[in-house]
Formats: sequence, structure tokens, C-alpha cells
Amino acid sequence: METLVHKGPGHMRKTIPVVVIAALTLAGCATIRNSRANPANWFGRSYSAPVNTTAGTANPLIPERLLSSKKEVVDRRDPVARIDTLDIEKVPGGAIIRVSATAAYQGSFQVGLVPQSVDGPVDGVAQYTLKAYLPVTRGGLLPVGTDASRKVVAATRLSDIELSGVSKIEVVGGQNALSKTR
Repeated sequence: METLVHKGPGHMRKTIPVVVIAALTLAGCATIRNSRANPANWFGRSYSAPVNTTAGTANPLIPERLLSSKKEVVDRRDPVARIDTLDIEKVPGGAIIRVSATAAYQGSFQVGLVPQSVDGPVDGVAQYTLKAYLPVTRGGLLPVGTDASRKVVAATRLSDIELSGVSKIEVVGGQNALSKTR
């Protein structure tokens, strides 16, 4: 058997304002949806537009003069004299090619592996040239020093996608070349 408990006259006075406020808040949601106070309306609605699919069109976001003034960048670095070691280390998502070499002169800088082919591997061979800038001296004589003082190291990372058609990696220097096959 249920027992009815009388909560008193104040209970009803608290419930009615809560219900009225909740109803007004819920009704106000419809007006906020279309108002400027809603962040979703700040940039307006999106509309579909046809896409120009003609062949050879340039990206409209890039200015034409930027495209027309492209010049081929010439790498003025010289090949490093002798390639000493070639290591290929597998890493997640690809491999790191690490080369140590002996430069012809002390102070060679900005050493880097430069791909021979811009289009990727040729006949399964990814060929690189190890290049560096020679030091600038006032008298024109370049310091030679010991082999240890002329050591340089360079590395580059290749992704699995770049390695997909590669069966041999070759690094060329001024006097020799080293290669590794997969």
C-alpha cells in the first residue's frame, strides 16, 4: 500500500518556475540556431559550385607570375672526394641512408645526398651524389689536413613508397661509388 506524503505548499512554488524556465530555454534554441550569436553561422552557409576540369589549368590560388618565374635551381656544390661507408638502416615507414666520406679539403660544408634522377629510381637503382660546398679562403689555397679532419657525414630518409621500386641504392663521390642491394 502506498503512502502519500504531503510535501507542503512551497514545493509547488519551486517546481512551476523551473518548468517555465526550461520551456523558455528550449523554445529559445530555435531562434539561436539562426542568429549571429551561434558560431556555426559566422561564415555563412556553404554552397556547391561546379569544378572546372579542363586539362592544363593552373591552380587559381597561385599567381601566374609566380608560376612563370620558376627557374631551375642549379646545385653548385662539388662531389665529395671519397665515399668511405654506406649504411642503410630500416626505420618504421622507410629507411635512412647514412654516408660517411672524406672531403678533399678541410671545412667543406652543407654536405648532402643529391638524387641523380628527379623522377625517382631508374631501372630499380636510386643513385645519389654526395655533394658539399668547398671552403672559401683569402689566398686561394684550401687546407688539406689529415683524413680525420676532412670527414663528413650526410643522411637522408626514404619512405616505403619511395623505396617500393628500388632494388639498389648507389652513392657516388668524386673518386668512387658505393652501393647496396636489397
